Amino acid sequence: MKIFEYSLKNLRHDFELILLDEWSKAYAFEGLFKFKLETEVPTKYLAGDYSFVVQKNSRRYSEKRPTDIQKSSSIKPPFDEKKFNFTKISPQEILLKLINIDETERSDNLIIINNSPIEIGHCLICPKYNEKKNQVLDEYSIKLACHILKLIFSSNFLIGFNSISAYASVNHLHMHLYDLKQTCEFKINKKYLFPIQNCEKPQFYKNKIWFIDFNCYYRACFCVELGAFESPEQFSHKVFSIVNFLSQNDIPHNAVFVKSKSFADQNETIKCFIWPKMASSGCVVNLNICFKDIPPNEKNLCFAITELSGHFILPFDKDFGSINEEFIIDVARYVQPDNEKIMELKDKPITLITYFWQIEFFNGCIGRTILRKLS
Repeated sequence: MKIFEYSLKNLRHDFELILLDEWSKAYAFEGLFKFKLETEVPTKYLAGDYSFVVQKNSRRYSEKRPTDIQKSSSIKPPFDEKKFNFTKISPQEILLKLINIDETERSDNLIIINNSPIEIGHCLICPKYNEKKNQVLDEYSIKLACHILKLIFSSNFLIGFNSISAYASVNHLHMHLYDLKQTCEFKINKKYLFPIQNCEKPQFYKNKIWFIDFNCYYRACFCVELGAFESPEQFSHKVFSIVNFLSQNDIPHNAVFVKSKSFADQNETIKCFIWPKMASSGCVVNLNICFKDIPPNEKNLCFAITELSGHFILPFDKDFGSINEEFIIDVARYVQPDNEKIMELKDKPITLITYFWQIEFFNGCIGRTILRKLS
């Protein structure tokens, strides 16, 4: 394990190089990975409005570590020492320990391999690893994701979070980190590689919070931008206001962090896109929103962080030559709610966030006040 110290006051330029070097050393170690990737993972764009990216890597599904998470009404099951968690991995699977020298409190923020990789360099970020947190995105982890994207000068990287019941397979706090590689066969055809990065003209709310409807992208979501004069702490607070609402009300969700040009001024910034999924029967607040999981389909597509970003790793290699945008849209739109229900969902968290900001400095009983406001 290599120690990587950094400061946001004086950004290092070698993080990406060191990370890939450590990953390559682990990749050469016999037995750590479930399978070996092709030197260049077959990748292409699909014709159509969104320029979806598809890859041939079926072993990502067939040889992925099986989950032992049980379905329940809660997306916040407590950490279970008896089940698989990342404290059980071998030392060779740990690539880096990140240390922010600007912080007085030092935390064990680790980057480890994903042993069923999507791409060369695909790894997992484990915030406060030794605290054994469950898979609930907290404010500190959001800030850490922001720090890592600042350390990476390429815009081809994505950090993603799947909640429980939204395709997380391990109940130990982690986020995915990977990039798409341009090859002689796969060249970028727009400003950015991931389709979600090229999304334009969302609905503006306030304070760098946006709502992306089906006129902008194929799956509706929220977007939070890091403002030009905002700190990572301010950004993480806004993102957390949304994901905490979803977590507290047992609404499964996915979140993706990327770099992209700002919706406001066209300068490149960090964004977080947040997709709510179907509310569980155990919700504290029943929003009556039907963001269902994906129904059975002949290509076995699902919609986790990669697919929601517009990047599809196909479960069956035979589909690489035949899949098209129309099929993906048909499967995705089969489960989309109507516009009326989207607006209902949109207004709930936004109302909460506005009210939360208004009362957070004046009321110590925030939880009870929020529930009264939503009732």
